[in-house]
Formats: sequence, C-alpha cells, structure tokens
Amino acid sequence: MRAKPDTRYTGRPLIALLEMFVLEYIGELDPKRRALAQKLVHSTWGKGNWLEVTRKQLKIKEGIGDYLKKKWRENLVIAREKNLSLTPNDFAVAIVDANWSQHIDPSV
Repeated sequence: MRAKPDTRYTGRPLIALLEMFVLEYIGELDPKRRALAQKLVHSTWGKGNWLEVTRKQLKIKEGIGDYLKKKWRENLVIAREKNLSLTPNDFAVAIVDANWSQHIDPSV
C-alpha cells in the first residue's frame, strides 16, 4: 500500500532520492531536483557522479539506467494503448514502490 503523498517522504529521504534517481535515468529530472540529489549524495556518501555513487552505495546493479529507460518507454506505450496518462513522477513512484520502498520502511 502506498503512503499518502503528504507522509510519503516523512523520515524517508531515501525514497525521494530513489525517485530522483529514476527520473534522472529516464531524462525527466529537473535541474533544481538534480542539484538537490547531488548535494544530498555528496554530503552523505562523498563526491562523484551522484547516480554512480548512489548505485554503488545501494548495491544497485550496473545497467539499471538502460533498464529504466526501456521500462519507461514500454509503459508509455501501454498507457497510450489503454488511453491512460502516465507521468514521469507516477512511473518513478511505481518503480521505487515495487523495488525498494519495502526495504526502507516495512510499513509501506
């Protein structure tokens, strides 16, 4: 079950970081949030490319970027075929919820 939007990130900054991680890989992260992600990663884990530092720190497999881009394109096609709307943020939330949020907070 997904947390309410107003409580989704409370005490869980890693959820927000992972959503920005997904958005960056699919080419949809705005510059302001990219700067925030970079600052958060650098202050927590050290300097370097924030995507690579995050991937390595969280032990996310190499190739995740290609996988996320592929899934984004596939899900856009499915959404269009079903006459549904799929925003980049909806996609990022779904990916994080399906793959990582249960490891961050078991109550999600």
